[in-house]
Amino acid sequence: MEKEELPLAPVTGWELAPISAYGVVMCRLSYLTHQTQRVEDAHQSPRYALTLQQARELIEALQKQVRYLESGPQEGTGMPKH
Repeated sequence: MEKEELPLAPVTGWELAPISAYGVVMCRLSYLTHQTQRVEDAHQSPRYALTLQQARELIEALQKQVRYLESGPQEGTGMPKH
């Protein structure tokens, strides 16, 4: 699949909070659904509950992807369209 064909919803922010009563981390993302949408009008995802193990795995997965992107030159030019 070419970059231009990959539908993306750019993340504009997030909310994270521990929910001690359930032993989980709550995560909610703000995101855009089209190119002309203003950040102030970003959509909100549902509130997701991550177990401590899931939160640790997400941290590791994000760090792995960041290291990959920082490790060398990237193919293509510009940002993918959403």
